[in-house]
Amino acid sequence: MTIADQDLLTAITPTEAVLLYGDLVVKASATPKFNRELVPTSGKGVNGIDLVDAAMVTLAAAVVSGGAIPTVEMKRFLFVWKTPRIQLRLQDTTNPWPSGSPEARLVDWLSQQPGRSGGLEAATIALFIPKRYINVWRTAYQSLHDGLVARGYLERRVVALLKVMKKEQFTLAPPYLAPFTRMASAFERTHLRVKDKISPEVQEAAAMSWSAALAAQEANTE
Repeated sequence: MTIADQDLLTAITPTEAVLLYGDLVVKASATPKFNRELVPTSGKGVNGIDLVDAAMVTLAAAVVSGGAIPTVEMKRFLFVWKTPRIQLRLQDTTNPWPSGSPEARLVDWLSQQPGRSGGLEAATIALFIPKRYINVWRTAYQSLHDGLVARGYLERRVVALLKVMKKEQFTLAPPYLAPFTRMASAFERTHLRVKDKISPEVQEAAAMSWSAALAAQEANTE
């Protein structure tokens, strides 16, 4: 591994690695068909909802690994069932994250809350899906890529589907194609396994917090 590779490992966050190497995280198809999202490093296609789900759990895990303290709370659902939610509280020192990354945005949001603490459900709504839409997960999918685009690793373009529908697609900037391809195994060993460092209970609470946020912001078409 070269020094440049080491620098790239530091420059990319775990959540961003999930976006870059989605086919190593969720089930993938050989090509990105019209209902699949393009994986920048491999050219394969993945289900966008599955990818966002994995990214949100990784986001919580990364911030916890960087020093935030998680607390799992049970919240009533449909007046009968209770489901877990995750609260995150920043300590005096937290890991610095690259500018514009999902981790940096979440830490900044937490730092502005009373007690430097807040729920992942509220945070993801505020940061990634502030408005209600049909298929609101796509808003989150696009927003999660903002830091990678701003820092020059990815290029954003609009592609037409079936000559009618349009969607945003993300491709690697040419200078980074070879380095990211070469480093797939290194990112898999490190960044893509961050969620394994937190307990199954915290993982479940993070997933349920994101699901609740998604349900709250999904526009009803009926």
